[in-house]
Amino acid sequence: MIRFTRDEYEARWKKVHAEMKRLGFEAAVIWSRSGGGYDRAGNVLWLTDYATHASGQEPNFGWNVGSSFAAVLMRPGYEPELHTIESLAGIPDGTVACGEKHQHDNLAAGVAQRVRGLGLTENICYVGDDTLPVDFHRLMIAAAPEIRWTPCDHLLYRPQLIKSPAELDAYREAGEVAGKALGAMMEALIGGEMETEAAARAAGIIMRAGGGFHRVSVNHGPASRAQMWSDPFYSFSKSRPQNGDIVRGWVYGPIMHGYWIDPGRTAVCGNKPSAAQKRVIEDCAMVVEEVRAMYKPGLTARDIGRAGDKLAQKVGFFDSEQGLGQWPIYGHGTGTFWQFPVPVFAKEAETLDPEIQLVDTPYQAGMVVSSEFFLSDPEGGSAAFEQNFIITETGQELLTKTPMIWW
Repeated sequence: MIRFTRDEYEARWKKVHAEMKRLGFEAAVIWSRSGGGYDRAGNVLWLTDYATHASGQEPNFGWNVGSSFAAVLMRPGYEPELHTIESLAGIPDGTVACGEKHQHDNLAAGVAQRVRGLGLTENICYVGDDTLPVDFHRLMIAAAPEIRWTPCDHLLYRPQLIKSPAELDAYREAGEVAGKALGAMMEALIGGEMETEAAARAAGIIMRAGGGFHRVSVNHGPASRAQMWSDPFYSFSKSRPQNGDIVRGWVYGPIMHGYWIDPGRTAVCGNKPSAAQKRVIEDCAMVVEEVRAMYKPGLTARDIGRAGDKLAQKVGFFDSEQGLGQWPIYGHGTGTFWQFPVPVFAKEAETLDPEIQLVDTPYQAGMVVSSEFFLSDPEGGSAAFEQNFIITETGQELLTKTPMIWW
């Protein structure tokens, strides 16, 4: 498995410091879930390689306030400070990339008091406005009411866009593992195995490779028209697809090294689709692959989205309220979680913020993105696909090589 060097993290810090200066901040506190919840663990992990041992976000019992959270204090010209409720004795030497480490019984108050103690009260931003519990935020404000916090959840968007050579190697490893896991899942579903067996095969491949996942998700048959997964909590059930059922599989999460990847496929149990099933599945796959082929340096999400609208129109996407009700996107950026999407512009154009959603930021070599699409047909059912790839100087390097069409 790849291990990132100290130099790798220092290069990330420099990108964040440059973005802070661009936005006019003299300090920033980056909060994230750092244990027991993958989807918001990425920012602290990306900056320091730190994650807590907490089982999850525990209630506020008045002690150890901030379980599963951590924060990084960033100041241009200084190494980042790591703030946690975990005992510092539990962090082995050399395993975390940062400067000072601080332990607090009340993480919210402790971080605020540290910022105040440094004489910082103006032009201070925090990342985590969509992450911090309300009671946690109140404690942070009460501990140092003179600090003028500015929420800036997009602070890390631009610094995280272009991956380093080491990060791209990590993504190649993640793509190989996720692709094998998804392939095993789809083979089981096509063969009529129980959903639990299909999920277990995928999960086993990921775990044996030393990785992790957020969900290994499946669904089949008529129920797949209305909901993505057969069970909304676990994302799989003990039911079994029958010959002729549409089957859908997805593998996603921080598969390797905390880097998110999320390929998906649709097929038919028994591998003998009806004409309607064949049409909706192949049309959906066609949109995904043609959108993927568009990506190259210099184009923007707006360019890709508007071209995607023409393909969507061609396959009848806008004729289905069900299709529009699912995720109306053609793909998204990828990092330690999903990054800015490529929206269905015919539906979303009026709500887009170019600074936050980066729809007019040109793609560059070294970005990792996806193409995906969700298509419903009243007779054939619902199909969905996703591919993950690296943008190169000449086009794309595919990461998820699981077959798209199985017949």
